[in-house]
Amino acid sequence: MNINKSICMQLLSVIGCEIKGFKDDKTNIMSLAIYKNNGKIGEFKDDGVDIKVNGRMLHLKYAKCEYTSFVTLLNQNKLG
Repeated sequence: MNINKSICMQLLSVIGCEIKGFKDDKTNIMSLAIYKNNGKIGEFKDDGVDIKVNGRMLHLKYAKCEYTSFVTLLNQNKLG
C-alpha cells in the first residue's frame, strides 16, 4: 500500500512525533515540520517527507513509500 501525506502524518503521531506548521522566513511559505523530543527531525515536502534517521536525512517519496517499509523504519525507534 502506498502512503499519502495524511497517512504519513498519522503514523508519525502514533510514535510520539509532533507535526507543527512553521513559516520559512526566506520563502514566506508555510510548511509542516516533524518534531520528536522537542527536536526537529524532518519536514513534509510536496512529493514526500524528509526525515532524520540515525543522524542521516532520508527523503521518502509518498508514491514509493510502502506501508511495510515505513512502519519498519518507525519501529526501529531511531528517529531523531
